[in-house]
Amino acid sequence: MARNYHLRLRGYVGGYDFDENYVSYVLDKNRGKPVDVLIDSLGGSVKTALSIVRAFKDHGNVTVYLAGMNASAATIVSMGAKRIFIDKNAMYLVHKVSSFFFQIGNMNADQISTHIKKLSAERRNLEKFDMNIATMYAERCRRSKENLLALMKQGGWLTAQEALDWGFVDAIEENADANKPEMTDSLAASMMASGIPIPQSMQKKSIKAALSEALSSFFGFSETKNNNLSMDKIFKKIGEILQAEVSAPEGGTAILTTEQLQMLENSLTEQEQTVERLTTRNQELEAEISALRKEPGDTTADITDPGNKTERTELEEYRRNLLAAQELYDIV
Repeated sequence: MARNYHLRLRGYVGGYDFDENYVSYVLDKNRGKPVDVLIDSLGGSVKTALSIVRAFKDHGNVTVYLAGMNASAATIVSMGAKRIFIDKNAMYLVHKVSSFFFQIGNMNADQISTHIKKLSAERRNLEKFDMNIATMYAERCRRSKENLLALMKQGGWLTAQEALDWGFVDAIEENADANKPEMTDSLAASMMASGIPIPQSMQKKSIKAALSEALSSFFGFSETKNNNLSMDKIFKKIGEILQAEVSAPEGGTAILTTEQLQMLENSLTEQEQTVERLTTRNQELEAEISALRKEPGDTTADITDPGNKTERTELEEYRRNLLAAQELYDIV
């Protein structure tokens, strides 16, 4: 028989369907009463997770039911519950805290030193988060913080039985109505963008080739109806920019990470500047040739300008690169 949950928390922790304010609202409406919460999420904001943990503890009588694939901040949220159950088909993942980092450009020695200091400070903050979360896990699992930190560093998926053996959950629920987690293209892309590994057993045969490439190049691809991988279009120039093999099915969609989009943006800007510079130089050379033709005694047949030929070839090459990059933007 299907259970009536007071809260169904899915999607990104911190998103509209996993919001700390809404959680507090529902808990306040059920003050003094048992509250059942379904969680099915790959994680998200640590800040939101810690706020919900406090809200669950303040309420005092929250039971969490884990379904599907739960990772990262979603597992932190469950630590505030009085009881935790996991579906027999569900998966569970804990890992070390990470923050987005992207840097591109030139730096002198002083700028590098400043940047290293910022990174060192960020590392210390992340280490504090890791220790805090490991302590929460350790209290629930009744194990040492060192053991939990080692598991977080490993970052591998746990089955329901393994999660029970570690002590993350209180019991495995035999729910006949629950479906086994299914790996979809959108879910795979979301996991890869978040740096979450995909269980080997859950890789779909229909996307296994694309998924293998995605894990190494941070790309995810949507299936076509006939899934004919031999019809994939190869984007050679884009691949050179991103230093990865880039392809997508005809009529399909290529998914890029924020870092890859920034790389394309920077490359397009650089190539536009180069085109502008070469165009200006080309105009200057044409003006010089025109002036030479007008000088007495000179003939245009004797004028050679191999340098100009090289400039024109380079300009054409950059224009081709620019068009190739623009083509990928149109597909994304």
